[in-house]
Amino acid sequence: MRYLVGLVSMLALGAIGCSEESGTGGNGGTGGDPFPGNCGGQGVGGGAATPERGLYGTFWPDIVLPHRACVYVNEDCTALEASTKCNIGEDESEAHFLEIEWTDGRTDMGDECAASVSVTTDLVNEIPIDEERDSFRIEFSDADGAAWEISGIWSYDRLHVGARRITGDVVCRLPDFDYPNSICPFAVSPSMCLVNARSFGPEVVEFDFNPKLVDVTTAPADVVCEATLTHPVGVDHNHVCAFKSPSGAKAYSCKSYSPNSGDIYEGVWSCTVTIPQGEEPGRWELIMRGQNTGAALEVVSR
Repeated sequence: MRYLVGLVSMLALGAIGCSEESGTGGNGGTGGDPFPGNCGGQGVGGGAATPERGLYGTFWPDIVLPHRACVYVNEDCTALEASTKCNIGEDESEAHFLEIEWTDGRTDMGDECAASVSVTTDLVNEIPIDEERDSFRIEFSDADGAAWEISGIWSYDRLHVGARRITGDVVCRLPDFDYPNSICPFAVSPSMCLVNARSFGPEVVEFDFNPKLVDVTTAPADVVCEATLTHPVGVDHNHVCAFKSPSGAKAYSCKSYSPNSGDIYEGVWSCTVTIPQGEEPGRWELIMRGQNTGAALEVVSR
């Protein structure tokens, strides 16, 4: 049986893998960190108000937003980079410096308005980041002749983006929206609050383990854990799975550092957990990325 899930972990981003919590862990893959270092003095989630490289977006799965946006920061954090990873529309093949769209906006006359734009190299040549102010600002005209003003400034690990579209004498502004302090404490409405995609764990599309029953009466037993993970900027490293004993006294887990198939953006990761000889019999809960999956391994020991 394979387990299909729609789980997006809010833990720090990591590749599927397992580490031993108690006892001896199983065999994992080998490899290095696909994301070595950051541009600023702090990593994602740190205290420095500096941009981090990679994809930023309105990645708030539990909040209904009247707007969406993404930007992509280059390798040395000196500018925005046109990348296919920044995509909120249907065309995933085109590279964007940034994309923005909103509904329920307001004009200066109080009328409702909506706006969207995909900023490509056809519209602007470059979008540098002011390293002293940790900010960017661009003004340009889109293919329909509307004028745009878009700016962004980093505050700790959040990027606050403001925008407006000007068509003739009509200015369409972002809708007012108050972000919860728990996720964006310094947001000023109207603006959009973006976070680096690396702050979020991958989506677990499906998972499985085999065998479902092991007998450790006379010898240890191996259990292979497997999961399909997706993430817009790639899976880093973290737990795949762990089996926790019925009493909760022990747990065994395994690590993997690279996918068996696919790639770090969408791939299948697996590793092997070893249950030692003579371990506690009963249902051992499968824990994946710190959460109980509802699945369990049956362990026999006489």
